Amino acid sequence: MDIKSLDEVAQSYVSSMPAVVYKLQDALLDEDMGFNEIAEIISGDPALVARLLKIVNSPFFGLESKVDTISHALSIVGVIDLHDLVISSVVVQQFKDLSEEFVSINSFWKHNIATGVIAREIATLIQDPKPERFYLSGMLHDIGSLVIFNCLPDASEEVIAKCRENNSPLYEEEDKVIGFNHTDVGSRLLNAWKLPESIIAAAANHHEPFQGKGFSFEGGVIHLADSVAHILEMGESGEPHIPMMYKSVLGKLELEEFFWEPIEEKIRELYDGAVSSYL
Repeated sequence: MDIKSLDEVAQSYVSSMPAVVYKLQDALLDEDMGFNEIAEIISGDPALVARLLKIVNSPFFGLESKVDTISHALSIVGVIDLHDLVISSVVVQQFKDLSEEFVSINSFWKHNIATGVIAREIATLIQDPKPERFYLSGMLHDIGSLVIFNCLPDASEEVIAKCRENNSPLYEEEDKVIGFNHTDVGSRLLNAWKLPESIIAAAANHHEPFQGKGFSFEGGVIHLADSVAHILEMGESGEPHIPMMYKSVLGKLELEEFFWEPIEEKIRELYDGAVSSYL
């Protein structure tokens, strides 16, 4: 069985991000860059423009009037949120044709969309000042799994068999069989894509938000959202079992055990709108 190193696996998809993303990231660092210049960068990719307008006009955003240009979208949702939508849309497209030996790609993205929706609602519940930032973290939290499934199919087959045999989560068996897990790959890849530290932390820590004496706030929110997405059967991530939800994380975020039940209807409505936009 050919086991590649963590660097080899993560690097295999570093170049998959199109140039428009890096141009947009550079533009965000330029304080003199205005909406028109940023809109021009995005408009260089007509297919991306069409996807973004579809997402912005979906029930997920709940806007009262139709948005028909990128400049208009920027003025309503803001530069940072539109940047996040660009990333999520691009990644879904770039990873849509991978092998489906271990998980349906469509179902995988449904799970990650659900995690993003739920993470945003959790952040709202705990009154985080910027709940929107958790949507992209949820969308990308399991990206390392897709990479491992495609780069290491033989090892992945053994990992899943061990998970079922031992009733254990993917990341534990990945560590044993491969020597690293999908949180390592995902965080390494997102770092190479120059995404914000909060998104990298969510990918790195969503299975174990408590690291030593510290607590990853981003990892904690995505940890809960990931579990709820599995409980509500919104897509599949390749995990043979529903990930355990740690009560210590609920306590840290001051949430009740079944906090999602009062907002389940809203979650499903937002989820349906987001899925119809992305997929």
